[in-house]
Amino acid sequence: DGTVASTKLIGSSQFPGELGSKDYFGSAVSRIDDIDGDGRDELAISAVLADDAGRDVGAVYVASRNSTGDVSAYRKISASS
Repeated sequence: DGTVASTKLIGSSQFPGELGSKDYFGSAVSRIDDIDGDGRDELAISAVLADDAGRDVGAVYVASRNSTGDVSAYRKISASS
């Protein structure tokens, strides 16, 4: 019916050493199909001004979540990865 069943805050503490203060992490978030085979959908999370591949080039994080919704693993996708 489209109602939100629960929410979970996902922040920089779950991506240690990865995020700069001005990366705009989470400015876009999308659910994507399960790609790691654990039966749970992944999240694609933008960091539109990430700098690892050049100034403000951006990156996307694909985050896998455990049964409580916490990030259990992630992969950073950028021009340098």
